[in-house]
Amino acid sequence: MTAKERLRLGGILKNAPMSFFDTHNLGDLSACLTTDLSFIEMYVMFILDKVVNGFLMTAVTGIFLFVFDWQIALAAAAVLAPSVVMFVVLQKSGKTLGSLRQNTQAELGAAVLEYAQGIMTAKAYGMKGRRAGRIKDAFHNSNEHSYCVERGFVRGVSAFQVLVHLAGCAMVLVVSFAALFGKLEISSYFMLLVASMTMFSGFEQSVSKIPMLRIMEASLDRLERIVNLPQEELQKEVPPPERFDISFEGVSFSYGKGEVLKNLSFHIPEHSTAALVGRSGSGKSTVMKLIPRFYDCGRGSVRIGNVDIRDMPRSQVFSYISMVFQNVYLFEDTIANNIRFGKPEASMEDVIEAARKAHCYDFIMKTEKGFDTMVGEGGHTLSGGQKQRISIARAILKDAPIILLDEATSSVDPENEHLIQQAINQLVKNKTVVVIAHNLSAIRTVDKVLVLDEGQLLEEGDPSSLLQKKGLYSKLWGMSEKVSRWNAT
Repeated sequence: MTAKERLRLGGILKNAPMSFFDTHNLGDLSACLTTDLSFIEMYVMFILDKVVNGFLMTAVTGIFLFVFDWQIALAAAAVLAPSVVMFVVLQKSGKTLGSLRQNTQAELGAAVLEYAQGIMTAKAYGMKGRRAGRIKDAFHNSNEHSYCVERGFVRGVSAFQVLVHLAGCAMVLVVSFAALFGKLEISSYFMLLVASMTMFSGFEQSVSKIPMLRIMEASLDRLERIVNLPQEELQKEVPPPERFDISFEGVSFSYGKGEVLKNLSFHIPEHSTAALVGRSGSGKSTVMKLIPRFYDCGRGSVRIGNVDIRDMPRSQVFSYISMVFQNVYLFEDTIANNIRFGKPEASMEDVIEAARKAHCYDFIMKTEKGFDTMVGEGGHTLSGGQKQRISIARAILKDAPIILLDEATSSVDPENEHLIQQAINQLVKNKTVVVIAHNLSAIRTVDKVLVLDEGQLLEEGDPSSLLQKKGLYSKLWGMSEKVSRWNAT
């Protein structure tokens, strides 16, 4: 049951807007899909059984007491009144303790993930101990808060149980006095005594589990926030665009605080290559996120051919686009399946052909199991250049008409750079290509350069004409040339 629920939640997250992932850390999501679900699965039936049976026992014996002797029933209700007040307190404290437990788990999960992902950097800078400080603090907070939860739980339940036991003693006195003064026969005395104790026992059994039920409710609330996430609207596919050029028409966009793109307009013809150039924070990456519709623009429109991409389901937009970025992510699977990721139905022959075109066939065949070699989490068993070429093979196999490139050769050695450039040349033939340029010498042959500055289009044209204008592009070119001539001493 839990496995099916995790798969269902995974499907919901897959269709959630990207803005959700911008505001939620991995630790919170991990705790929700693992700890919360496991906690609910482990305790839900046990707790609900106790609570339901306890309340039924209380209700049935309470009705019996009222029918048999309403005065004794009123007396039982009176002596239980303090316990009922404690019941209300337990309910409120249980929800508070549940929220505290959740927040602690999310913080601990985020700290562990961050430390594991950054362990290489921490070691390289001799900061293992310092970075471990956060995870130590997270474990310390987890211990403190766990103790706080347990202490609050035990104190509340213990206080409630004491009140119920005192109510039981009081009820024994009430029934005994009634018998002594001739209000009850001896048989009725024992029957009412047993009925009262049964009612108190059922009440104690059910209410003592309420804090745990409230803690569980907090977990259910967090799961419900995922279940109720806004989902992508189901849209019918529209006829394919007549051509695969890209147009931005008065596009403005913000991530929430201030506009990142401001009334941006440009056109990239079909089968041409355009480079996005600009300082850090100029909006280049945002443009690359809007083209595949990771986000929808706030104003204006993004068009592929003659179609506003908001009129197409995201799956249809994705089918027209292949992406190769600097930070390649490979899944913990075989090399073949990672290449096949964009086209799952592809045959092994097609996978091998794509690998040859991407110049990664030779190194793949040198691995232990060839195309069946597992690459490890994130592809950590492969070098950066090898991962880049596999990602290019993935894009070649998909054979989409639009290619988005975040300069893939900026952080590899010269040999890999040459092989990657050859692979890219195979990839971009007869495609509409958009590339983010960091090294401007690598874009001398592009058809068009779009120079962005603070979310606006500052310059546009081919590289040679922009150099002659002596504007921002010329300045960035000069800086790039200085960097390329820099030598470590």
